[in-house]
Amino acid sequence: MPKGYGAISKIVAVGAILLGALLAKPIGEFVGRTVVRQYMSGTKEAAISELTLQAAQTLAKQVPIQLDEITTLYAVVAVGNTIMYHHRLSIEVPSNAAQKFLTRQRAALIARVCGSQDTRFGLEHGMKMKYLYVDILNNPIGAIEVTDSHCPHRNSSISERNNARA
Repeated sequence: MPKGYGAISKIVAVGAILLGALLAKPIGEFVGRTVVRQYMSGTKEAAISELTLQAAQTLAKQVPIQLDEITTLYAVVAVGNTIMYHHRLSIEVPSNAAQKFLTRQRAALIARVCGSQDTRFGLEHGMKMKYLYVDILNNPIGAIEVTDSHCPHRNSSISERNNARA
């Protein structure tokens, strides 16, 4: 593993968390309002695909975004009910270090995504988030997918909202 890689992966994790904190609320609020309107009209699957597309298009207008010293979010696309975030690291990541990087990133991403009420609402209704990473040579490092099943107490907010309406 290259010298300093542990510190770099920590910087990447912090950058991803900061980006999520900055972007999750506005995107989540928009997504939440759209999902509720379309869900109420009986088109849940179409609503999820549409709001996923709209959220991705909104964020795609802002890329590239330098997340930290080595990580750039360079593309955001929607495929069905999945938002895909494409990241490039400005370093070469040896294949034997890729899994360690992904393990650290996975924990940080799940905590951030599942910790946001706005993002959780989208996940609870079928949205998925996929984070893809390549190194400076465009060698794939790997991908991390976050779905509702990754979140602890995953259906609590739906139950709480239903109980509040009763």
